[in-house]
Amino acid sequence: MKLRSPKRMDDLASFKKTNLVRLGSFAYGVASEARILRFLEKDPELKILAQNYRAPRGEIDFIFMEAHELVFLEVKARLDGDPLDAVDGQKQSRIKLAAEFFIETSPLPQIKKATSIRFDVALLRGEDLEYIRDVF
Repeated sequence: MKLRSPKRMDDLASFKKTNLVRLGSFAYGVASEARILRFLEKDPELKILAQNYRAPRGEIDFIFMEAHELVFLEVKARLDGDPLDAVDGQKQSRIKLAAEFFIETSPLPQIKKATSIRFDVALLRGEDLEYIRDVF
């Protein structure tokens, strides 16, 4: 994340507000992913394979195995508005491309044992958590 610098002293108030909002949103996103990690770790059936996986054309917040199913999880958190709106067709395409890359390049033996794949979304609105399985 790049913070912009104030050019003049009268820009200082605007600079502080803009960057505090950015840092606040970023911190909320990091805290939300940590909350989802704690949520996932409570389930002994899940085996987390990767977190914040980056591929050439997309990224995936969490990748895990649930029994013999490979699951790709996107986490979206919003203080205002519906976080599901951020998982639009373009975002879904990037997640699918990243998932394909992960499957093709992963040396993990669990990948070969997967009998199916699933795309889930974890939505956080303030303190409310909604987990949607097989969303796309």
